Amino acid sequence: VVDKIGATGSAPFSYRRERPDGTFFEMRGRPLADGGLVLVAEDLTEQRRAASAVRVSDARMRQAFAQAAVAINICDADGRYLEANDAFCRMVGYSLAELRELSFETITHPDDLALDTNFHLDSFAGDDDCHVFEKRYIRKDGATIWAKLSVTMMRDEEGWPTNTIAII
Repeated sequence: VVDKIGATGSAPFSYRRERPDGTFFEMRGRPLADGGLVLVAEDLTEQRRAASAVRVSDARMRQAFAQAAVAINICDADGRYLEANDAFCRMVGYSLAELRELSFETITHPDDLALDTNFHLDSFAGDDDCHVFEKRYIRKDGATIWAKLSVTMMRDEEGWPTNTIAII
């Protein structure tokens, strides 16, 4: 809704209000040289509800990731750790901060590197975006542990690989 009404003052203004019925709107105005005012009112109720739903969903997903009983990690397209939940950190003996300085290759047993490398090559070529395999990790304390991974290559809107998510 745009309306021209009598105005006082000279600076543009904006304010938001929530009405008793729960609807939410924003009013923006700009004084005109002739003393009038251009006023725009916009109902932001649905935008506000959608933003709230996204926040709730995001919080739920972060909590599920962090508290999952299975180990989960996310690596960038170069194999460097971006995120890892507590279960993965306990499994490999590294803190999240330490993992962020490493790549999957650093803590993969040398005899198993080909498994991961082949998955990445196939994924980059577009041949296989999901792969399940077993491999060994080398823990921070030097111990070797076996794990079964389900790794998926994530892609952007244009189909380019962005990161992997592994459930171990």
